[in-house]
Amino acid sequence: MYTPLNKTVFTAAYSGALAGIAAAEKSPTDPVPTDPGVVGSAAVAGAFAESFDAQWGAVVPTTLDVFLIETVALGVFVGNTPPDVPPFTTPSNWNTTTAACIAIVKAGENFFTSEVCN
Repeated sequence: MYTPLNKTVFTAAYSGALAGIAAAEKSPTDPVPTDPGVVGSAAVAGAFAESFDAQWGAVVPTTLDVFLIETVALGVFVGNTPPDVPPFTTPSNWNTTTAACIAIVKAGENFFTSEVCN
């Protein structure tokens, strides 16, 4: 069991990833949450979110950060549905991707702060 460093960040990364995986399937057809394919999507999203949270750390996100995290995570998986097998269910597999996503979030935060909040 993983204990998030920042539950809000973990939740945003997880929900975005899971939505992206589901959207990548174009039209989800399996209504049973315990079926292997559905569980597999949740496991991959969980590995991604764990990596994201671990790299984000305990820093409190702004509201903008939360929206960006969710949207960037979604964007990673639209059109990209990894199978429910290692390395895709291993959090460290996602470290390079999540570090790049965090850079996007921080760049967006920096722009927003300098342009909108002044």
